[in-house]
Amino acid sequence: MKLTLEVPYGDIDAMGHLNNVAYLRYLEWARQKYWLAMRDTDDFWKIDFVVARAEIDYRAPAHMGDLVEIEIRVSRMGPPQTVQAYAPQMMAAAAPFSAAISYL
Repeated sequence: MKLTLEVPYGDIDAMGHLNNVAYLRYLEWARQKYWLAMRDTDDFWKIDFVVARAEIDYRAPAHMGDLVEIEIRVSRMGPPQTVQAYAPQMMAAAAPFSAAISYL
């Protein structure tokens, strides 16, 4: 799934670029959209996964008004009810990785 969002003023830090914590919020938003689509629902309570690990390799700064593309997919499945890893891709700005586990 690919999602696009425009970097808003409120996510810009004192250096004039996208604050590093905003990347994690964007990934959380993308993860929510992905799992809601996979479950064919709009009820966020049906997302039964939590992030167990997140890491980001920053490639280049993003600035206010930039369009950030996020591609999210399941890259590896583990035992039933467990997603070991999924890899969202912020195309130009960062290369994040996240691991999610089911709490059911």
